[in-house]
Amino acid sequence: MPGIFIPEMTGQWEYKLRQMEHRELDRASFMRDIRHLTKQVVEKTKAYSKAAKEKEYPEFHATCGVCGSTEGYKQTEEFYGCKNPKCKVRIFKTVASRVLTEDEIRTLIEKRFVGPLEGFRSKKGKDFSAALQVKDDMKIAFVFGDGSDPDSINWDECPVITDCPVCAKKGRKGEKIYETADAYQCKINATETSKCNARLPKKLCQKDITPENAREFFADGKTSLITGMISKRGRPFSTFLVCTPGEKRIMSWEFPPREAKPKAEKKPKKPAGVSGRG
Repeated sequence: MPGIFIPEMTGQWEYKLRQMEHRELDRASFMRDIRHLTKQVVEKTKAYSKAAKEKEYPEFHATCGVCGSTEGYKQTEEFYGCKNPKCKVRIFKTVASRVLTEDEIRTLIEKRFVGPLEGFRSKKGKDFSAALQVKDDMKIAFVFGDGSDPDSINWDECPVITDCPVCAKKGRKGEKIYETADAYQCKINATETSKCNARLPKKLCQKDITPENAREFFADGKTSLITGMISKRGRPFSTFLVCTPGEKRIMSWEFPPREAKPKAEKKPKKPAGVSGRG
């Protein structure tokens, strides 16, 4: 918001608060100033939003790869949309925190595919690379080249680890846990994470998770003690991985009890009045 987060404004508020502490400024005057500032900010924000909505953007010339229309794409502040009313394709200018260039957008519109591109950022703050594709349902999807895209996984070639405990708990019998390129996961999890969160990464804290670890995790509910993990601070540690199907997070950590430190031997106290000097 303009005017609120600048250092000068923060300094003014702190000064006025000190004046109130010393009874040089009454509370009513201070609150009146706050209300006046708030009103100004709201009015400026409304004016900015109105100007953004009413702003006219130039037409974007491109042939739609979905419907074949040559009428071009209309442009708004956030996206490009096909001018054919029957075509619902929308290409957003920013995808996963990455701003697309006009050339990239034109390629995606006309060829329905662009990339791979670098500079995307996930919701967890991790950088990643991927291609973008306009699918038949007119939605934009990521396409990964390393097999982590669910659509590129050949499930027939993935080894089965055990039954899926999450699906079993929800009454979906017969679903399995598979070993994929980067995880041990259920098929449903690969396409609809809201329905199944059965997924265990193949690498945790710089430690490879073996198929046997995964079998223990999903089938027995707890792995054997896994040693050699490295913390964010670079310290090695050991842990059990506990499976909690039905919970928001399927994995939790269980640490072995710490070994008690040997107690230091207490030095015998010297009798009162005895000097330590010879």
